[in-house]
Amino acid sequence: QWGETTITPAGLVHLSAKLKADPEVWPWLTVAMSNTTETGTDGTDQYFGIPSATQDWAVKQGWMTGLGPGSTYDSTGYVENDRYAIAILTFGSVNQYGSYMSNTITQTAKYALPGGVVGATPATCPA
Repeated sequence: QWGETTITPAGLVHLSAKLKADPEVWPWLTVAMSNTTETGTDGTDQYFGIPSATQDWAVKQGWMTGLGPGSTYDSTGYVENDRYAIAILTFGSVNQYGSYMSNTITQTAKYALPGGVVGATPATCPA
């Protein structure tokens, strides 16, 4: 879930591929996603997930609570000079919102991008 929109990670990666292929959208979108600020306007640290796992990223981060009984933290974007799209989405209880969920996404991103790259073999699966 991204905010109040239900979407799968695969669906989001498919959308990302379409956006990258659009010659009108991609030039401004890649600049915006490559210049994500470390802190969101609400004070949230935006360098969880993908930015914590690799040096080469363009991202759109998301977080929201108050979705009925749940909350979300999401890290999506492109890595390795925009070659690969990646999407890590979470949904959890309201009391998991914040550092618990952002840490979970960060560990998942580090597992998916061992050494900061796609395709490397991870040492161990995070607990």
